[in-house]
Amino acid sequence: YVFWQSAFCKRSADQFLGKRNGLGEILFNGVDTRRFCPSEKHSAGGRFRFLVSGKIGRHLAYRVEESIEALAIVHKQGLNAEFVVPSWLDEEVLKTSKRLINQLNITDYVVFTGSYSQEQAPEIYRSSNVYLMTKHNDPCPNTVLEAMASGLPVIYSESGGVPELVESSAGIPLNCKESYEEVQRVDVFELAEAMLTASTEYIKMSEAARSRAQEKFCIHLMIIFFKK
Repeated sequence: YVFWQSAFCKRSADQFLGKRNGLGEILFNGVDTRRFCPSEKHSAGGRFRFLVSGKIGRHLAYRVEESIEALAIVHKQGLNAEFVVPSWLDEEVLKTSKRLINQLNITDYVVFTGSYSQEQAPEIYRSSNVYLMTKHNDPCPNTVLEAMASGLPVIYSESGGVPELVESSAGIPLNCKESYEEVQRVDVFELAEAMLTASTEYIKMSEAARSRAQEKFCIHLMIIFFKK
């Protein structure tokens, strides 16, 4: 019996390993919705806060770069926002990102805080407003589930398993081809537009994100189900 983390994982397994004749089903990752939960959002200086987290090596540098570029665009549109990256970043990625920030003149609006522990994770989400997940073909990221459980809408690359987790009510999809040959990046202007939309429809989308996490991915409901 096989569990696939998402339908994307099943499609990938079928393509590269051959279709399975035996039994199996989709079983998404779960999230502790009691630990990851919303609070009254606060922001530094009244800024709307966009968040990216995770370990970011050179192959994922585009996640940070395109978010920085999009932030510069929304600033020109009048949105008082900041971009926070509580992540381990490859040294070269950090250098390149800081150079880009300086070029775009948004030094005061991007914050790199370094790696965090799982004990710190809930508060990091609670202190932010929207989660950015533009990684291509991510199969079933826990960070997305933790963000939604914390009431953060997710702006995401429409590839991999993430569209199955978020759906349109809890976030905003960005056009992206599903390719196994090369990494597909989202359009920076489309990302910026989604960031602006999320800032204006934040309350509704935040409630939808939290509800979806509770109904579909709550680890406590999964435990009860399997005990039965």
